Amino acid sequence: MSLRGHTSEVVPPYVFPPPPGVTPDYTDPDRNFCGIVPLMCVFIPLSTTFLALRLYTKARILRLLGWEDVAIVIAWLCAIGHQACYIWAIHRNIYSIHTWNMTLPDFTPNAEVRSLPLKRHKGWVIR
Repeated sequence: MSLRGHTSEVVPPYVFPPPPGVTPDYTDPDRNFCGIVPLMCVFIPLSTTFLALRLYTKARILRLLGWEDVAIVIAWLCAIGHQACYIWAIHRNIYSIHTWNMTLPDFTPNAEVRSLPLKRHKGWVIR
């Protein structure tokens, strides 16, 4: 091994090695999102409906809005934002591909997008 961790070994074409018995497919890899997007399309309106019913009941019928209602609305907004980012990433082919089906040039531009939630979370914890 030379300085700074560089080796003279040939770098494999994949990001992570495939599990035993699996052959990588770089040209047309399987996508794993076929069930996620329809579920989101069902549960986002469903959760929005339940949130609206709760807020209507608390504000109009009981006339008693509390801090927990504000917390629920903030959590719902965060969940909607997360789902929107996830759908965006799926349609840009950032998610839904196994890492052993991605070459290093395909993975590198997407690595920044994949690590954004971790960087943001780490920033919140440190500050």
